[in-house]
Amino acid sequence: MIQSTLTPRTAAITASYSGLGFELSRLLLADGFRLVCIDRSSAKSDKARQTLLSEFPEADIVSVTADMASATSIGQAAGRILADLDKLDVLFHVAGAATAKKQFSPAGIELHFEVNTLGPIALTKALKPALSASGSAVVVAVGSSAMKLAKTLKVADLVNPTTFKKMSGPYAQSKLAITTAFAAMSETYKEEGILLRVVDPGPSRTSMSASNAMPWVVRRIQRFFPLPVVGARKIFSAGLSEKFGTETGVYIERDAIAKLPATAIDPNIRIALMKLIAECVQTETGTAS
Repeated sequence: MIQSTLTPRTAAITASYSGLGFELSRLLLADGFRLVCIDRSSAKSDKARQTLLSEFPEADIVSVTADMASATSIGQAAGRILADLDKLDVLFHVAGAATAKKQFSPAGIELHFEVNTLGPIALTKALKPALSASGSAVVVAVGSSAMKLAKTLKVADLVNPTTFKKMSGPYAQSKLAITTAFAAMSETYKEEGILLRVVDPGPSRTSMSASNAMPWVVRRIQRFFPLPVVGARKIFSAGLSEKFGTETGVYIERDAIAKLPATAIDPNIRIALMKLIAECVQTETGTAS
């Protein structure tokens, strides 16, 4: 059980067992954090945990299984975490989906939107009691500059896109959607002592960047991308660097606050997106958002 104390701080991270997530886990443990790893594969999570413990023998690491494509699974995982956790200081949404063709979640929602947008929002809402108890919690969602390939957010197409293009299609739309949603939610969450941020870690040499979900040109040059630890440092900074102070609802790129896309500050698009998110939550859980 994770005990509630002033120190050390506690961090939760999704997709902790590989790539950016694993390197971020190492950075957090090196900084003295207790770690809650929220992963889809318990076997991979346990393997990563043993590797981390070999480097940090005194580390406090708890593993929780959750499928970020399932609102039910997310709710169950959050329940287990809240049962043992009084406060949560920082939450990192690293888990992401990138597919080579159109796919849907069990609830019938396009997979990029489900995992990259709805998942982080659902987990953040479910863990709100622990985040609020921290008094100064930060929630960081991993975004992507690929969202700039989407000229506008096509809210009506998020659940079931009419067309599909690798990276510049539903993937880019989902990253623009989480940036827009976090900006829209930020002031309400700030009232409860929770800051929301989205960060672009930049290109990384990961299994995702080498997969068939990426256009051929990305796969061709991905071997020249920086190692995941470089992107992990940017994610770590987005959540914990003092230079970002109490900034919320921001998009961080190249380790600095960047201008939000016009879509993300358009009040009509924000309203339409948040309405869609509430409808998806009600469909998946049978309850209003």
